[in-house]
Amino acid sequence: MIMKIKNILSACLVCFGFTVALTSCSNDEEAFYTVSDEDSPRILNTDFEHENPDDSDSPIVFKIKRNQNLNFSILVTPADMTTIKWLLDGEQIHEGVSIDKGGFEAGSYTLRILAVTVKGKQTYRDCKFTVEALDSDPVGGTDIMERFQEAGAAVTLSGSRMSTIKQIKINNRLIDVTSAADDKIQYTIPADMPEGSYRVSLIDAEGVSYGGGIVNVSGQSIVNASTFIGGTPGNVTIYGRKLDNVATVTVDGQACTIVSQQADQMVIGLPSLSDGTYTLKATTKSGAAMMFIKEGALVDAATMMVAHTIANQSSFLGLSAGRVNITGTNLNDVASVTVDGKPCTIVTKNAANMVVQLPELEEGTFDLKATTTSGTTVKFIKSGQLVEVASIKVSTIAEDILWEGSWAVDWSSSWNDDGTVTTELKKVAKVRAILRLYVTRTASDYAIGCAAVNWADIVKGGKDDARGDKNINPEDAYIDFELTKKSLELINSGNLQVVGHGFEVNKITIIQPSEEELWSGSWAIDWDTSWNDDSTVTEVLKTKAGVGSVLRLYVSRTATDYAIGCAAVGWADIIKGGKDDARGDVTINPEDNVIEFTLTEKSFELLSGGNLQVVGHGFDLLKITIQ
Repeated sequence: MIMKIKNILSACLVCFGFTVALTSCSNDEEAFYTVSDEDSPRILNTDFEHENPDDSDSPIVFKIKRNQNLNFSILVTPADMTTIKWLLDGEQIHEGVSIDKGGFEAGSYTLRILAVTVKGKQTYRDCKFTVEALDSDPVGGTDIMERFQEAGAAVTLSGSRMSTIKQIKINNRLIDVTSAADDKIQYTIPADMPEGSYRVSLIDAEGVSYGGGIVNVSGQSIVNASTFIGGTPGNVTIYGRKLDNVATVTVDGQACTIVSQQADQMVIGLPSLSDGTYTLKATTKSGAAMMFIKEGALVDAATMMVAHTIANQSSFLGLSAGRVNITGTNLNDVASVTVDGKPCTIVTKNAANMVVQLPELEEGTFDLKATTTSGTTVKFIKSGQLVEVASIKVSTIAEDILWEGSWAVDWSSSWNDDGTVTTELKKVAKVRAILRLYVTRTASDYAIGCAAVNWADIVKGGKDDARGDKNINPEDAYIDFELTKKSLELINSGNLQVVGHGFEVNKITIIQPSEEELWSGSWAIDWDTSWNDDSTVTEVLKTKAGVGSVLRLYVSRTATDYAIGCAAVGWADIIKGGKDDARGDVTINPEDNVIEFTLTEKSFELLSGGNLQVVGHGFDLLKITIQ
């Protein structure tokens, strides 16, 4: 990456009877003026790239590929009395006003540019320095518990393109890999490795070294999260390492019951608490604090959010006048549910499940609220937090019937498509579409059902205990499955099944996804004022959109000369990845209010490496949606 100096400081000094020294630059640029060697140093660059281009106070960022050099020059005063040192994660890697250095392993680093005068006075700039792996490089995974290990432990490190790795280096010690496959390697941390946080290098047979992320060596009892949600009273399951060594757990200083305890998981019973957020702590049998992983570091306390009545999600889909299933904790205590202020009918409820009938509604997204019999607000889980208002997207789109009949489903008599339904699914299925099974419960002991391919659930691909089987209550008319990218992959590998126990399947339908708003506002687009996502929209696209989904930009033309716009990543168009003249810019006429981009495999390849942009000239961006 080569960054050129864009602006040269013009320094003026007004002198009131003082004698000053003039120090000339070694080139034709204007001079810098200094009073004496007692001056504090100043870094004068105006060409640092910031994480937020519109905020010069946001972090400075450098980003290169593994095969590129870090190439940059520093403008400093007093120039002839100041030394520039470049420190990577605290270790000096270069000295001088200019750096042109390569050979960095992929990873994220802290780069400090330190200016020191002859009298020892200092200033610095701390920067985020990211070295990106090449497409062919071995890459370590991000499983958090693989990154926290104890000395002497046999470790599995997941990743991709790992089969060529023969050794790893930790704390300057070479360790042989005991086994290597494309998706993982295995090694053992030496028993005498001191506790600490170390950078991992992956080394292949030719001795080429690649970045492998960070490993933290610690012998403590560790939990893999630092935020928990639970119904009170009720149980919460905690996952981690050496949890069988935990002796006590408290929330808000009150003792919790340890219901069950194993090395990798522990179930605790919460005391009776008012709805709120509390501190969770635990100690081991030796009296040491149990540690929690928070933002890649270890902390000795976690956050415990509790409420009496909790719904497991905050975003729902439903048809006007249709039924919606809600799962959660203590739902048998729900007294009322409203959508857009209109009352819903509670068809059935128990502690873990509730079915509500929606009123007649127009198509759109509305607020969903609920209250308990005591008048408290039901809480919904949203992005790891408890909120009092959920959203429901209501559709009036008619269902497409894929199959009708009557088939008694049991473990030994699953419904198996002959290829007819699957062929139609391949034509019409999209990510976020609803595959609906109309069912009638027949068993008195229990009834569960699942849409599947080769006995793997249609949503996540889980099998056996991990398969997403859904309970079927006597009053349930249907069960729904929201299709994912994994669903489309499964449908292309085999025929649809309906598996489970104790019910009849009577009809299979599909409901296409309705339009979902991802962002709204007003942003003036021009070549130097592109709209840049902060990753919020991108993450939704990566999880909820798929090939064939339509990305819509709602626009209003403002320019009289011309107006063109494009959804992009890294200034490459979202459909084919073209840049500059080959980018798929769309003309925006005065009467146009929307431009569309149908997502492709290339779209998701691009989104995996960067955030969504809207680029172009001469228009306002008003809204971004996906369908």
